[in-house]
Amino acid sequence: IQYDPAGDPAEYVHRVGRTARMGQQGEALLFLMHSEMPYLDLLEQRGMQLQQETAEAVLRCLPGLLSANDLAAAGSVHR
Repeated sequence: IQYDPAGDPAEYVHRVGRTARMGQQGEALLFLMHSEMPYLDLLEQRGMQLQQETAEAVLRCLPGLLSANDLAAAGSVHR
């Protein structure tokens, strides 16, 4: 999980590459502010496969860290 993208997209690709080893697949989450969205174009140019997720979907991936109340509150997140 990254909240602060690397200045150089090549550095981000290197960081994400560490999520998978020995031919295995891995996943990474990158949170961006609206003003940082052009960064996605740079990552796609480097061959990254990107998928946008909703806040609710991300929160549901962390059930061990969140209470039922937290998950219920995720439904009220404003976009």
